[in-house]
Parts: sequence; C-alpha cells; structure tokens
Amino acid sequence: MTILVTGARGTVAQAVVAGLHSAGVPVRAASARPAELTVPAGVDTAELGLDRPETFAPALRGVRRVFLYPEPAGIEEFVRAAEAAGVEHVVLLSSSTVTRPGAEDDPLARQSLTVERALAASGLAWTFLRPDAFTVNALAWAHALTRSLPVQLPFPDAQVASIHPRDIADVAVAALTGDSLTGRAVTLTGPESLAFREQLAVIAEVTGRPVTVQEISRAEAEQQMAAHMPAGYVASLLDLWEAACDGPADLADTTATLLGRPARTFRQWVEENSDAFAPAPEQPEPKPMPIGYWLRRADKALTDAMDALLAGHGLTRLGWQVLNVVADEAPVTDARVLEVMAVHADAPTLTAVVEKALAAGWLTRPAPGQLALTGDGRTRLAEVLARVGAFRERAAAGVSPEEYRTTMRVLERLTANAESAGAESATP
Repeated sequence: MTILVTGARGTVAQAVVAGLHSAGVPVRAASARPAELTVPAGVDTAELGLDRPETFAPALRGVRRVFLYPEPAGIEEFVRAAEAAGVEHVVLLSSSTVTRPGAEDDPLARQSLTVERALAASGLAWTFLRPDAFTVNALAWAHALTRSLPVQLPFPDAQVASIHPRDIADVAVAALTGDSLTGRAVTLTGPESLAFREQLAVIAEVTGRPVTVQEISRAEAEQQMAAHMPAGYVASLLDLWEAACDGPADLADTTATLLGRPARTFRQWVEENSDAFAPAPEQPEPKPMPIGYWLRRADKALTDAMDALLAGHGLTRLGWQVLNVVADEAPVTDARVLEVMAVHADAPTLTAVVEKALAAGWLTRPAPGQLALTGDGRTRLAEVLARVGAFRERAAAGVSPEEYRTTMRVLERLTANAESAGAESATP
C-alpha cells in the first residue's frame, strides 16, 4: 500500500513523509517541483501540481491513501483521478478557520472549505485535520529579532494555542495508517494558550536576548501586511487576532487526546529552532570592485532609467535619438537623419520612427524632404531633460561614487542636445 504525500516541500508534509518512512510504510513524495525535494533514501518522488490535472494519474498510480494539501483549483479533477486510481482514503490538511461563522466568505477559510466539500461529496473515505495557529508562524518575527529591532504587533495580547508541525504530522500518519480517524473532522491545537507577547517572552528566555514589543495601530498593520498578502487576507487575519484578545484560546484535540502522547509546546519548538532568531552575522566590508564592474552597473542603471523615463513620454531610445538629431541640425533632411543614425538602425526602421514622430506631432516638415521639431517636440525633450535631472539626484544618493561619475559622463553626452532644445523652447 503506497501512500502519496502532496505538497511534500512543506514543513508538515516533510514530517509526514519522514514519519511514514520510519514506520516502514511505502511512501511517495509529490511536488510541483520534484527536483527540489529532499526525502529520506528510498522514498519515491513524483511530479504533482494540484492545479495541473495532467500530473494526477502518474502520481496516483498504485496509491491507496493520500495526504492532501488543500488546493481548490483542480480538486474536482483530483477526486475523479483518485477514484479511478483506486484510492481509498484521503487525509486533508485543512484549517480551523472553516469552523468559524462566515467561513464561506472568509478568504482564509474558503480554500480549505472548498476542498473539504469536494471530498465529502465523493466516494472516497476522508479525514479532515483542522489545525489552528502553527508554531512556525513565529518565524515572521525573525527578521526583527535577528536585527535587535522591536517586533511591531497590532494585537500583542491576542491568544493562540499554536501547534507544532510534527504534532500535525503525527496525527496525519496515524490517520493514514489506521482507521480510527476515518470520517472525522478534527480540530487540532497545541497544549497551551499564549498571547503573542508571551510567545515573544519565551523566545527571549530561550535565546537569552531581550525582545521589545511595539504595539501599532490596525491601520499601520494593514499597510505593512498589504506588501505581502491580498487585502482580503489581511482584513480576515486582523479580525481573527482582534477577536483573540478576549481571553485564552480554546484548546481542542492534541496528540495527547488522540494518540496518548504529550503535545509539543511552543517552548520546545523555539528550542529546536533557536538558530532562526540568532543575531544576524555582521557583514564584512565589501572588497573594492574593479572599474569594469562599475562601468557595467552604470551602463545598466543608465539604460533602465533612460528607457523608463522615455517610455513615460511615449518615446523609445531610437525616437529620442532621432529627435536629438533634428534638434541639433534643424531644419535637417531625411537623408541626413538616416546618415547620422545609420549606426543605430536600418533605413526602414528609422523611416518608421520619423513617420511616427510626424504623426504624433513631435516633428514637422517646413519644406518637402526636411524635418524640424514642433513646439510639442521641444517640450518633450525639455521634459525628459528635467527627468534626467531627477535621475541625477537619485543616482547621487544611491550608487557608488565611481558608478555616479561614470553615469553622469554618459548622461552629459546623451542630454547635451536636450539642453539646447529646452532653452530654445523658452524663446518666443
């Protein structure tokens, strides 16, 4: 009987694979990127993207039980493929959020709830594991703690009963290798309720380093979190934490109630992972880089900045250069433009750029076969020049002296014509 473990790069799934392998159970670890898996010797691996139905049948071949990650995108197809492959039992890593009021509209719960319903409506036997907060969520504080910065929290007194990932894995292994949990939806927690500030105090005790908690407003937290997750998830998570300030978190089933083994504590998890909160190593002084390195960086910085500011004015690099040629020699013939610009592009390409500039009203023909800048064309060159000045300021603040000097030399050559065009545009 082979057991398939999906999402096998995840913390819980890795522990499930290790637990099944230690018990001598044939196990196949599956991932959308199997080459990145680290599994015990002798464990089979397979490619399985839960949103790619074409990967289902090969991964399910010979499988009788499945540890499933809650991906709703392809769940209907997965159920059909599992039934066709002869799968008998699916153990789902769900979430305790599905038990809360309004779960259907809660982005934190919707994913797991969709998968639960698809499995419950199928002909497969199932077990739903609904863990509450994970101890590994504390890793979100590692960036601040390793740099001796305050940990900013909107609700530092929110209470959670965090569960150790290996406790979840132990229950999953029991469900996959036995029948006592078949047909059950089990909410899982750790053995104790702790406020976030109490969890941070545990980290301080274990690491021997002081921890500062800084309370921030909900609005400040929303702004910070929006950089990492969609707004709906942010609002749902903050609502959850705010409600958790009312008192100790409810304790549900643990490894003690289900398996007769003591549940792992938050302190135990911190002791096992204390290196994650160790001071960040001091960075050595960087070695001086050769001028060739700075030249390459300067050229890349210049290219990116110029392309961006030109695009903001409807121009390409080639169009900018054509306008400069016209500004420098106006009125100028088409033949002269093609001659000067021949090193940059072929005649048909240059002709197309000229026609586009004419159509856009940046160039005009004072006489047949001649080109000159319009007032709009001069304005565009002047605007780009102003943006180049802003780039100079950013470069002065954000690059090395060598890179700045090199970039400025190149910019001076590129913008000389724009300066004269800008002065000319101010003349009545």
